[in-house]
Amino acid sequence: MKTLDRYIASTFLKSFALAAAALGALYMFQALLSDLIDKEFAAHQVVAFHLMSLPQILTQMVPPAAMIATVMTLSGMNRHN
Repeated sequence: MKTLDRYIASTFLKSFALAAAALGALYMFQALLSDLIDKEFAAHQVVAFHLMSLPQILTQMVPPAAMIATVMTLSGMNRHN
């Protein structure tokens, strides 16, 4: 693998991890907050439920995270050109 390929891949993976974490955290925070405000269930049950649904949430956030990471990678490369 050439140096340029490694640079592009590492930049994309960093951006992808950041975007996936940010989108997942935002979605999780919104869902957790709305369920905690309703007060139908105890707080530990709501938190446990949302932690168990984390794989589904991350699966839903992969396509937008990939798009955001692509835009961030290309714009970063354009800025440093």
